[in-house]
Amino acid sequence: MSFITTTLKSPWLLRARDLVVHLLKYWPWFVFSMVIGHMTKENFPFSHWPMYADFAKNVDYVFFEDKQGQPVPAYIFRETSARLKRQFNSERKREFKELREKNPDREMRPALEKQSVENAALLMTERLGQRLTEKQQAQYEEMRMIRVVLSYDEDNRIKRDRFDGQYISLADLPHAPEGTEVPPLPPQPLPDNAEGSEEEGAE
Repeated sequence: MSFITTTLKSPWLLRARDLVVHLLKYWPWFVFSMVIGHMTKENFPFSHWPMYADFAKNVDYVFFEDKQGQPVPAYIFRETSARLKRQFNSERKREFKELREKNPDREMRPALEKQSVENAALLMTERLGQRLTEKQQAQYEEMRMIRVVLSYDEDNRIKRDRFDGQYISLADLPHAPEGTEVPPLPPQPLPDNAEGSEEEGAE
């Protein structure tokens, strides 16, 4: 009996027993989580991708317009609209941090946020305006940044808050060398049904 008792109290058997208990305790939850994960896949709000799992209360986008109020295409800056937005938000946060260090008063936060947006828009316009050639600067004359924030109001309707940055004269900025401008985008091909409809109309 002493041999059996000693064997049952062996550390190896105790470890094996603890392992079995651990598996019986947590294995059902593991299987359950796998089944739930397979069923939900990447659907909201279970996705591990932030863009699908946690929607922001508002969304914004930025673009530039010339003196006539016409949009300036982002590709002439060698940028995309998504990259322009990221650059602006990074610049805005950096400006806000510097302003907060100079004035930590909490009551000044709304005014500092507004000032950081204005400063970031001005810096972005100056920096991107220098990527244009002298000919392009003469074509657009002046340029400013526009920021649009989309959100829902109390009636669950989309609300658009637009910020118009300050116009900057491009003639006062340094310019890129001639011949370095980005060529215009090629025309987009028409769908097959559109070509067919035009031929039918010509007949």
